[in-house]
Amino acid sequence: MKKVAVFLLVLFFTSFSIHAQELDNHMKKVVRSLKQKDEKAYLQLFPTYEQMVDFLKQVLEQTSDASDITKDSLMQVTMKGFTKEKYENDIEGKLAVAFRNFLEEGETKGLNWTDIEFAGYTADTSDIEKVEGMQSATGKIFVKFNDKDYTITYSDVIWMNNQQAWFGILLNGVLKPGEAVTGASDDSDSLAMMMTPPPPPPALQKKAPVKKAAPKSKTTSKPAATKNKTTAKPLKN
Repeated sequence: MKKVAVFLLVLFFTSFSIHAQELDNHMKKVVRSLKQKDEKAYLQLFPTYEQMVDFLKQVLEQTSDASDITKDSLMQVTMKGFTKEKYENDIEGKLAVAFRNFLEEGETKGLNWTDIEFAGYTADTSDIEKVEGMQSATGKIFVKFNDKDYTITYSDVIWMNNQQAWFGILLNGVLKPGEAVTGASDDSDSLAMMMTPPPPPPALQKKAPVKKAAPKSKTTSKPAATKNKTTAKPLKN
């Protein structure tokens, strides 16, 4: 029993170490893509369509109590709204535009991206409800430029357990030295939003058979018996 406990403890810390190391590598890739203004490198931080399909299958397996046949049907319906063309258009379209806009924001605040240096990051991780092993991270990335500390706020870095890797990032804003965070971020282009396909339609409920009313028995009313008319005969004198 003691050996089992030690093994589980080692397994836990090994898993934690992998998570932390992978996240550290991911953050350095993010800063490298900004430093080099490399749009392609930034987009490669996000999962491919095939990786997303595998992930969605895993999510469906964990969150649905339906039979295997029903799960296959649900997956087919789900994928109709989550095509490769649509996903890649979102990756190459929305995320590419967001990346360019973020670079412009930093430049308006005095940053020369090519001269920044990675100085560290913070990460608050939390489990994503109903999906075993899936986590999201949010926090800050610190960079130095001209001996000044700038802060990049981020969210929606996703740990995909089936890939054993972190993916994506939503770059929320650049803060100059002494600047406070203001306003809420727009997460319409985040990986968390993109990886959530349109919900499948609700299962069709079988309609209860409508009981037909028993046909009413036709009752034919007989015409009322007509009384014989009696005509009064005139009295004879």
